[in-house]
Amino acid sequence: MQSSFAGTVSQSGKITELWVNDLSNSNVVFLSLGQYYSTPCRTSGQSRYFLLDLSVPSMKEAYAMALSAMIAGRSVNVKGVDTTCIANSNSLKLIYLN
Repeated sequence: MQSSFAGTVSQSGKITELWVNDLSNSNVVFLSLGQYYSTPCRTSGQSRYFLLDLSVPSMKEAYAMALSAMIAGRSVNVKGVDTTCIANSNSLKLIYLN
């Protein structure tokens, strides 16, 4: 399920992809619920990833929660911010378990 409003995008479901990448000397985590969403961060206008910049406060904790939810098969709600783009995707603003 997807919803969006004034600069944010929200999704809920099970995490289908979660991986860590060294992006220009900044460790980031790519998180996907397997759903595309509209974003101004990408020239095609679509992305399926939210990015967690591990140098930002609380994102290591968000990664731990995402990893735990993925392992346990739990659904999550995530919200990204359109105005903060990393690698052509929205940065993650929040995550919580359903």
